Order: sequence, then structure tokens, then C-alpha cells
Amino acid sequence: MKATVKKIDETSVKLDVKVNATEYKDIVTKVYEDVSGQIKVAGFRKGKVPRQIVNQRVGTGYIIEEVTNQVISKYYQNAALENDLKVMGQPDVEVGSAYSPLDETKDIEFSATVDVRPEIELPELKGRSVKVTVEKPSKEEITARIDSLRQNAATKNEDGSVEAPDDEDLAAILGVDDFADLKAKVVEDLENAALSRSVGDAGDKVLEELIKDAKIPLPKKVVEQQVEHFLQNDPSRQKGAEGNAKPQEPTDEERKTATKRAEADIRAQVLLDTYADANEIKVGQNEILNYLQNTAYQYGIEPNQFIQMMAQQGQIPLAAAEVSRSKTLAHMLRRVKVQDDKGKDLDIAKFIGEDEPAEGASAAKKSAAKKPATKAAPKKAVTKTTKVEASAKTGTATKKEAKKTDNE
Repeated sequence: MKATVKKIDETSVKLDVKVNATEYKDIVTKVYEDVSGQIKVAGFRKGKVPRQIVNQRVGTGYIIEEVTNQVISKYYQNAALENDLKVMGQPDVEVGSAYSPLDETKDIEFSATVDVRPEIELPELKGRSVKVTVEKPSKEEITARIDSLRQNAATKNEDGSVEAPDDEDLAAILGVDDFADLKAKVVEDLENAALSRSVGDAGDKVLEELIKDAKIPLPKKVVEQQVEHFLQNDPSRQKGAEGNAKPQEPTDEERKTATKRAEADIRAQVLLDTYADANEIKVGQNEILNYLQNTAYQYGIEPNQFIQMMAQQGQIPLAAAEVSRSKTLAHMLRRVKVQDDKGKDLDIAKFIGEDEPAEGASAAKKSAAKKPATKAAPKKAVTKTTKVEASAKTGTATKKEAKKTDNE
């Protein structure tokens, strides 16, 4: 395979690829075998029909298209990897020379124009600080949480009546010393949940500041694709105004909103992915698995079933990107000062973890550093999973993205 890259502009390239016949001969063999296994020809077993007879029965058009498409699919990926292209979106492909059953020594040539991640200069993190508001739990919130615990611990009598435990019995059921201790733990849980939300706010602010300073050019086709994705998947537009199956055409305002959202998401992706590469932030299989399990629990789906579904749909790489971006934002937050609105430094390590040790660190340090900030299988709980560790569609781990996940 020979591949050359021509830069079109800051966000797109043209990839010219030539594949020698000896390189794609296995694809030709497989295509003919698959087709010959699906047709019946007297005197020949399935899968053993000669190529010339396959061409007569099926027609060369299908063979040409199938071989050429499979070669393009395989060697486009290979060429992009060999040239270290940070591809974004789907390529526009032009075939220069297709497969020919009449000349199996012929090269297959094609060109792919594709958007790529722009090269940007990362803004300095050192010396940055962000302030966030950490809300104190109200008396109503505390009472509501205790009432919920009490309701969950209630028992049903034989006559059908429901008996809820009193304060001290509730404390005993939940394994704490007394009701005062229970209330203190409820307050602590609510405070941690509030601090967790504030960490998400801090992530929003840091990301917004860095995006503003980075001056990130946008790949136009990727933006257009993302806008169409948002419009097609907007629940409010799935049916027409009168309940018709056909969605309404998007209004100018809807398209403007979707465009603004798409541009923000893509800038965040570019910044986070560039930062991850520059700082060699890697994602392990266990981290991806934990993310998929947590997502499955959020949607009420059995984890193994959800993971299998994601694999079948080719969504595992997207999940890995989500994890990487969440991990990257946590890495960023550890390098800025996060304060409350009174200027007090906040300890956010329990929500975003600590940096992983450098290569060669002891196994004990590695184990401690990789201790997860959240439980793999969330139950009724103490604190909500922090948005920095469990992001939604774009993996930017921001407050806005966490809300989108809840809505979707």
C-alpha cells in the first residue's frame, strides 16, 4: 500500500491510497467464496463454484463493488493509522481505479477527504483558579432524605398496614449508633453531593476558560454532522406537531441552538484529546468496563447485556473516548486551584482521584493511585457519582453534559 497525505486546510486532509493486487487478493478470494456459497449450480458444491460461473450468475457489478468497498474500508483505516491522522467524522471517498475481474493484477486506487483534529497550542494551566458555590443542605432536604430512608425501611404487616420505624429504630436498622449519628451522616452525604456538583461546575469553568484561550478552529463537516445528529435525536422533534410520524423541519432557532451546542462539544473534544496526547493520559480496559457498567446501571440494563449491545454497534471506541476525556478533565482540575465563593480551597481529590504514578513506581503506589473514586455498581447512596468521573455524550464531564445524560 502506498499512501500520501495532502493538507487542505487546518482541519482537513486528502489521503491518496494505492493498493497492490497482491495485497488485496485475500479479499477477492473471500468475496467469491461468500457468493459461491449462496448460489446453487449443478455439478458444483456450495462455495466451490468457479469464479467465471459466479460472474455469469451474479454479474460482475456486485463483485466489483463488494471487493472495492472492502479494500477501501480496510486500507483507508491502515493509511490513516500509518500517517497518524487524528480523524474526525466520516471521509468523502472517490474511487480512481476499482477492482476488475478481467485484470486481477490491477491496483485499486482511491482518495479520501476527511476532517482531522486541528493542531492547537495548549493554554497554560499553572496559576489558574476557579471559584464555585457549594450549597449547604437545607432542613427540608435533610428531612426528605431521612423520610426516604424511613420509607425504605418500613415493613408491611399481615393486615396490610405499613409500619415505619421511629428515629432510634431507623438508626439501628441502618447500623449507626443513634439518630443523631444518622442525621449527621445524612448531612455529610448531602454536603458531599453538593461538593460533587461544585466539582462539575469547576470542570465547566476550567474547560470554558481553556477553550476561550486556545483559539480552536472547527472542522466544518464534523460540525454539520453533529448538528444533524442533535436535530434527529431531539425528543421534542421526533413527531410532528399533530403527532405525525414524520418530524417537523427544524426551525432556524433550533438549528442555531444545535449548532452552538455542536461547536462547544467539538471544541471541548479537540482540547481534551490534545491535552491527553500531550500528557500521555492512557485508559485501561478496567476503566472502560467500569464506565460501561455504571452506564448500564443508570439505564437499568443488565451490564453484560449492555456491553454486548455496545460491542455489536461498534460503540466501545466511543466509550473509551468518553472515559479518556473524563480522566483528562480530572487531570486538568488537579492542576488548578478550586475554591468556594469565600476563597477557601476545596479538597476535591476524593471526587477526581489522584495522578497515576510514573512508570517504575511501586505496585503498592500504583494500586493506591488507581483506587476508583466511585463505586462500580451504584446503589442507594451516599454521594452521587461525580461528573468528572462519569460523563455523558462528549465525555467533557461538565455539569451541562451530566444534565444531558439524565435527559437522554
